[in-house]
Amino acid sequence: MTATIHEAPCLITELTTAAEFGDAFRDVFQSCRGLYENSGLVHGDIRLQNLKYWKQNGKTRGVLVDLDEMDEKPRKRLKPAQETRPYMSLELLHPNSPLPPVHYYRFDLESLFYAMLFVSCHYHEGKEIAEPERPFEQWLHWRHLGLTELYRRKSMFLSFAVVPVPTSNFAGFVELFHYLRKLFRDGYLAQADVRTLECAGVKSTFDPETLGGRVTFDTFQKILDEHLPSFT
Repeated sequence: MTATIHEAPCLITELTTAAEFGDAFRDVFQSCRGLYENSGLVHGDIRLQNLKYWKQNGKTRGVLVDLDEMDEKPRKRLKPAQETRPYMSLELLHPNSPLPPVHYYRFDLESLFYAMLFVSCHYHEGKEIAEPERPFEQWLHWRHLGLTELYRRKSMFLSFAVVPVPTSNFAGFVELFHYLRKLFRDGYLAQADVRTLECAGVKSTFDPETLGGRVTFDTFQKILDEHLPSFT
């Protein structure tokens, strides 16, 4: 999304209703999608600080900022900022595997999912709730945990952990989180199955960028369209 902003955008964490957040997040998602489909670029540094909003003609609009990690050369292998670790794709955190040769666009989609979780489960009335009640707080302390432990906890969340209940500002998001988590979980399970077959010498046409066509802009957007609130 391209727009002229006449006021300084605010952090998306300051939004206090599910509908406003839904409108802003859809714009952020479309920004991410437009970067890739129009220019072949991925953002590579998606975290709460880079998701912002502003008001335009009474409507809440979202914007994805800070394009420092991007490069004119499409699909560059990126080195994300350390602050991005809590929002980073599970695959990029894997302790025993080399980074993929490129930064797949689905990594940004997974980061958007985690950013959504942080906003809706850690914030109420535009402010962080008490630390003991923040379900993903330990992800933010990855330096203390270590990347291997962060990987383990994120893997557990995607695999079978209970989806946390959002704060009352974002009540009703549990179903949205269920379907988004299933999207990535099913993709990773399919990837694991294919790798097992490949180790046995079976050739595969599995697409790693989309986890076999399961995680795409279209499948992600379909879940947003069906389960994310909106004023528009």
